[in-house]
Amino acid sequence: VRRDTLVLTCAGDGQVRISGTVTLGNEGCGDALTADVPVRFTLRRGTGCTGTILYSWATAFTGVSIPAKGEQTFTVDHTFALDLCDAAECTISLLIEADYTGSICECDGGNNARCVLFSWSIPDLTVRRHGLALTCAGDGQVRISGTVTLGNEGCGSALTANVPMRFVLRDGPGCTGRVLYMWTETFTGVTIPAKGEQTFPVSHAFPIDLCKDASCTISLLIEADHEGTICECDGENNTLCASVAWSIPDLTVRNHALALSCAGD
Repeated sequence: VRRDTLVLTCAGDGQVRISGTVTLGNEGCGDALTADVPVRFTLRRGTGCTGTILYSWATAFTGVSIPAKGEQTFTVDHTFALDLCDAAECTISLLIEADYTGSICECDGGNNARCVLFSWSIPDLTVRRHGLALTCAGDGQVRISGTVTLGNEGCGSALTANVPMRFVLRDGPGCTGRVLYMWTETFTGVTIPAKGEQTFPVSHAFPIDLCKDASCTISLLIEADHEGTICECDGENNTLCASVAWSIPDLTVRNHALALSCAGD
């Protein structure tokens, strides 16, 4: 395996794509090699192609015609499901093995492999914490305001894409119960480095009769990238359930003990 131009990219939340080319050489003598070449690819933790196997697949390079002392380049494009966030290391390795089955008789069968390193750059959004509070914004009006801190558990470059956010207020603890109110907004000015975080302000007022429609314990589900527009190594950990304690009075005139009498002409 003489060389490669393989790159590892995000193909969807929890999906990886390895694409590019692999060039095989024929260091032997005589006629050109024309047999199909079985090739195996093994993605591993770490840098030396010896760590724990993360994923492996096999294929065959067809249309082969490699003259003695010559070479031929083949296209590789393979997409598969893998939670790279769980791989722990930001650098992983890919072992390329030509004729891994030993089906082609060679003068030297011990030099058929190549180890490729990938320093992958894929974000992983998380909602790390919040500083939100619910307050009265007017009769029959409430405001949820404070901050939300997003983290990037991925590797590589900082995440700079705008982040769509959804907030769902529910009547019950643990983000259960009826939906009381929902709104969406977009966090802009995003620059979240790998393994870092960024805090964003939130302030949203809306009409709701909490006295009528809700219990005294409600909760707010905070969802980052709810539209799935940002390709992540893990798209399943983008939410945080926040308990919301509200303290808003509701004055009523319950009864009276008033009487009308003459106080003078």
